[in-house]
Amino acid sequence: MVRFRALMTRAATVAPPRAWALLGVVYLAAMLISSVRWHFGPDSRFYLAWAYRIGGLSEVEAGERTYVFLNGFDWFADYCWYACDTSEPGLTYSWLFRGEEGGLFRQRLLYPALSAPFVRLFGPAGMLVVPAIAFTAYVIMVVVLANRMVGRSWAVPAGIAAILPISIAKFSLYAYTETLATALLLGCVLLLPLRPTGASDPAGGSDPTRVSRRHIIGFAVLLVLFAFTRQFHLALVLGVVVTWLGVALRQRRLRNPWGPFAAVSVAAAAVIAVVQTLMSPGYSLLTPFLKISGAETVGGIPKVLPSVVWRIVSGEIEVAGQDFGLVLVAMLGAAGIVAARRTEFAWLTVGILVGTFLLEMITALPSQNRYWALSVPLLAIHATAFVARVLGRDDGRPAAGPRSAGERPGHAGGEPAVEPASG
Repeated sequence: MVRFRALMTRAATVAPPRAWALLGVVYLAAMLISSVRWHFGPDSRFYLAWAYRIGGLSEVEAGERTYVFLNGFDWFADYCWYACDTSEPGLTYSWLFRGEEGGLFRQRLLYPALSAPFVRLFGPAGMLVVPAIAFTAYVIMVVVLANRMVGRSWAVPAGIAAILPISIAKFSLYAYTETLATALLLGCVLLLPLRPTGASDPAGGSDPTRVSRRHIIGFAVLLVLFAFTRQFHLALVLGVVVTWLGVALRQRRLRNPWGPFAAVSVAAAAVIAVVQTLMSPGYSLLTPFLKISGAETVGGIPKVLPSVVWRIVSGEIEVAGQDFGLVLVAMLGAAGIVAARRTEFAWLTVGILVGTFLLEMITALPSQNRYWALSVPLLAIHATAFVARVLGRDDGRPAAGPRSAGERPGHAGGEPAVEPASG
């Protein structure tokens, strides 16, 4: 009881109780809408098979159970490949665990590993438990981060803005990695030495002595977990490096609170790249790109880049246009980034967005905004900050609370119409 009261007191410092209640209503409405839509897509066959495999079944048993279940969906006929008829003798389902596509998913073990116990209990529906928990966590983290960046009054509006794009919120009950990866990304961001968007910078930046070793270690751990959930950790690494460079130029010195995080990010990314290469010896990023883009050879890549860029940009815009909430958050978020262009949070977000686009270029196909789902919570906070600025109600500082890493003394701490593509 005492712990519950302490939790309620802490929550009240982040946002008003009535605002939390409103967020709860919006959250439940989003979950209800998501519950009546489809919950499995093409990539689910890899995650479900791995969950069965980690749960103790052989590759053949795991693959057979996965295909027996997914064959019940009409759309799966285009993805069942060599096992549309699971009664055929000699099926190994090896393509689910290694090779051109299976090798990619072999590196995303965290989600099926966390889901394995629930799959044993509930069958394939158990794959929806982790996304639901992760979605809940990431909505709360958006509120906490918005409290720090914009202020207590705007924390819950930012959380609602993150839920508003229904084509993104639908992943709360979807057997994909989007919500888990987003939650891990937000966990990393919360540990970074970000200052409130309205805070002044009289001494040229955050105090480097305020960076805690625990923050750096925690960031490294979450970054590794992020990498083994979805390989978009590199976008976050780019965002951190870009922010470090921005602060270094502003302070006119390389040593700043972002330095340790940038160093850890780059070092971790290098080690992770080696480990993931060893995990998937039969997988290559270049081979599918050459095939899908039409380049055929490395020398042909420059000629196909314009068409790849156009295909990705036009495809993402077309799908995004079907979700008014996503368009609204993206437009206001972009305006918020421009308005806060001199801040660390803006640099971090731009770095993540650029990194996401570069990673999407490697696939040579539009993701139907799946890849951009990880950036939506950050855009929601920028959008909220922009609205607060326009209305002249930017309180600039969050409610008093534990000081974040890198904060200076004196500053309060305070569904789309098309099924998502495989990838």
